[in-house]
Amino acid sequence: MNAVGKRSHDHPKMSTQEVGSFSIGVLVSLVGNEPDLHKRILGRYIEDGDEMLKEFDRAVCASETSTIHLLAHKMKSSSKAIGAYPT
Repeated sequence: MNAVGKRSHDHPKMSTQEVGSFSIGVLVSLVGNEPDLHKRILGRYIEDGDEMLKEFDRAVCASETSTIHLLAHKMKSSSKAIGAYPT
């Protein structure tokens, strides 16, 4: 989300901009300038991320360090792949 609470894929002029710590340019370079496809990819990223965070919380509570490591790596890789960067 950007500073005003909009998801970056809702932004009307996202073809070359960065909003917050997300760069739409990464998705454009991977799949072209296809806003509907970007929305589907980002929606899936959010859904999968929510599930990974639930599993991460469970693993932390159970002190499952190998699962924590695996999920952290998976979240980082997924984020990088779609252009989400740490701030």
